Amino acid sequence: MNQQKVSELENQFQQRLNEELKRVLALDDRGRKVLMARKHIEEEILEMRCPRRDCRRAFYDFDCCFALACGACARNFCGWRLADCTRSQLQYALARGCERIRSARILFCCSRCHF
Repeated sequence: MNQQKVSELENQFQQRLNEELKRVLALDDRGRKVLMARKHIEEEILEMRCPRRDCRRAFYDFDCCFALACGACARNFCGWRLADCTRSQLQYALARGCERIRSARILFCCSRCHF
C-alpha cells in the first residue's frame, strides 16, 4: 500500500477515534455504566473464548466435536463447557460421565469423531 493511502487511512481512523472518545466523555455516569455492562456482555459472555486466563483468544465457531484446541496457546478444552480438559477427559465424559455432553453428541459430533 502506498504511503499516501496509509496516511489517509490513519487520519480517518484517528478522526473516528476522536469522535467516539467525545461521545463516551459526553455520557453521564449511568450511561458509562450501561456502556461498560454492554461491552462486558458482548466480549465476555456472548463471545466464545479460550478458557486459559493468560490467553482468552476469541473464536467464532468450530466443526465436528467438542474437543477443541486453542489456535493461539494450543490448550485443549471442552467446547461445551468452555473449560480446560484433555481429549481423553472429553472422551470419558462422552462415553460415561456428562449427560449434557452425551446428549449433545447427537447434534455436535460427526463421522470424523472418535467418540
